[in-house]
Amino acid sequence: MVEKVKFILDLDALTELEDQYIDKPQELRKELQQFIKNMFTNTKATELNKTLLCNMEVEEDGKRIIKQTPIPFKDIDFTKYKVIHNPEWKPKDIQNPAVYELAVGDSTWKKLLVDAQYFLVRIDKYNTSLTKGKKADVPTCFEEILYLQLITPTMNLILKQVGKVCEDEFEELNKAEDKKEDTVKSA
Repeated sequence: MVEKVKFILDLDALTELEDQYIDKPQELRKELQQFIKNMFTNTKATELNKTLLCNMEVEEDGKRIIKQTPIPFKDIDFTKYKVIHNPEWKPKDIQNPAVYELAVGDSTWKKLLVDAQYFLVRIDKYNTSLTKGKKADVPTCFEEILYLQLITPTMNLILKQVGKVCEDEFEELNKAEDKKEDTVKSA
């Protein structure tokens, strides 16, 4: 069975991303597949270790700090963390949402569902560990969890490509300057 992972971006951001890969759509797919692969492998590693790393507020040297804390599976009631689907979900922080869909296989989809459950556990453990301060918002659905996990690497990919345009211009200008300096030295 094939499922679709939705990369939700602002229309301008999605247009920029697709324009950057206009002649190489396979490369874009591979870049985005790498984000999914990272989630898959991290989830598999968590399953193998039977331990979930959670950011939690702990006391250390008389101070309250946020620290990554391992929680053994045996200490987690996974039945408390239900991942629901809402295909109509849209991010509130994007005015003009657009979607890039990426096909994934059944085993990858199942791993993403497990990863989403781990995400909910991490937020719960973080929130319950806080003695004061703002608690993290709890995602309402699977689609929101995917969005939260994919937006940063996807935006970083866009910005990396935008930066290459600047680098190419600098390289061209540097070549011209080097040529000018070589001409002055040889005169």
